[in-house]
Amino acid sequence: MEHIVLILKELNQALELYAKKNMQMLDITPSQAFTLDYLLSQKTNVYATKLHDAFKISKSAISSILKGLKNKGYLRLESSREDERKKIIILSDKAYREKDMIHDCLMKQQKNLCLNITENEMELCKHTLLKMLQNMDDRRNEHDKNALITSKAI
Repeated sequence: MEHIVLILKELNQALELYAKKNMQMLDITPSQAFTLDYLLSQKTNVYATKLHDAFKISKSAISSILKGLKNKGYLRLESSREDERKKIIILSDKAYREKDMIHDCLMKQQKNLCLNITENEMELCKHTLLKMLQNMDDRRNEHDKNALITSKAI
C-alpha cells in the first residue's frame, strides 16, 4: 500500500502545476488566486491578520502574497486609522475586473479534481482529510505543550 503522505504530496504538486498553468494568463500564482478570491468575497475591509487566520499560513507567507498582488496592481495596502500597525487591504479595479475569471479558474480546478467522484465519496474524503488535519494539529499542540513543560523544568 502506498504511503498516504506521498499520495497527498503528489496530489498537492499536481494541483499546484494545474493552477500555475491556468493562472498564467492572469500573471498570478495559485496562492495569490485563492487570496484574491477570498478577498473579493468579503463584504467588509480585510486586514492581513484576518488572512493569516483564514488560511492558517505564516504571516510572512501572507505578506509575500500581498506584496506580489500589490506589485501586480491587484491591491494596495493602507494603514488603519485606529492602529497604524494594521494594514487594510484595498482591492483595485483590476481585481474586480478579473474577479469572475479568477473564481471560474478555481472552480474549474475543483470540478476537474472531483470528476467521477460521487457526492458521498466527496463527503467522506472531506471528513477524513479534516480528521487528519485535526490529528496533526493535536500532535503539534501536544508537542508544543511538552516543549513548554520541558523548558520550564530546565
